[in-house]
Amino acid sequence: MKDLMRIKCLISQDIETLLNQQIKKEAHSSSLYLSMASWCNQNGYDYSADYFTKQSEEERMHQLKLFKYVLDMGGNAISPEVTGIKTDFAGFREVFEDALEAEIAITQSFKNLASRCHKEQDFVTMEF
Repeated sequence: MKDLMRIKCLISQDIETLLNQQIKKEAHSSSLYLSMASWCNQNGYDYSADYFTKQSEEERMHQLKLFKYVLDMGGNAISPEVTGIKTDFAGFREVFEDALEAEIAITQSFKNLASRCHKEQDFVTMEF
């Protein structure tokens, strides 16, 4: 039965695995941004708290889009467990430095996914 399901799947096992990894990274980013929003709020940076709350919502939206795409392609989308979220920051600058590092890591991860799609000639996923 598992082999039959794989035949009906429109993405390869490797692409599905990479997409599920990306789903987890988006979930982690969403949680990290909520943590940053909380820290900013507790330290009187109200506008930055609002900014990070919006960033969290955006990352969650990315996670859900990827999740739905995997399902639409006949794959097995995995709802990730998110652990190890940083909750304490040395200062306001560290919050934004960590946010920048997270954005760079997510962008690199998408580039790696696109590269793999190109290699497999999975142009549907690459376009998505």
